Amino acid sequence: MINFLKKYRFQLINISLIGYCLLLVVLTSLPGNPASKSNQLDKLYHIAAYGLLSFILYFVIYYQNKIKLFKKYPAAFTILFATLFGMINEFHQIFIPTRTFNKYDLLANLIGIILTIVIIKIAVVLNKLYKSVL
Repeated sequence: MINFLKKYRFQLINISLIGYCLLLVVLTSLPGNPASKSNQLDKLYHIAAYGLLSFILYFVIYYQNKIKLFKKYPAAFTILFATLFGMINEFHQIFIPTRTFNKYDLLANLIGIILTIVIIKIAVVLNKLYKSVL
């Protein structure tokens, strides 16, 4: 099982990214409850959803070998691509009944994206420190 995961990790990560993006688009295409937009819990959902998106996207970018610039700066491209996806996804909600474009949702998305990148960077540094101690 471990060999399978190592051999096909890039394909599995790509499938996860595509599936998760489709899930986000489907969920944001459903008519919403107008009262839920004023709910602060909605912003936490955005932070979590875009945090997970950026986590998956970071590793797709990191493990790809076709575009060297992406591999050199995975955090920057993760922030760029996840933010663009969030903007497009938020914009498309203008056309969904009872949904609206909300700039605070975009801000919550960006917080989730950046928070995830910071956590990944801290984990990488801690991993290097741990390996150097051993």
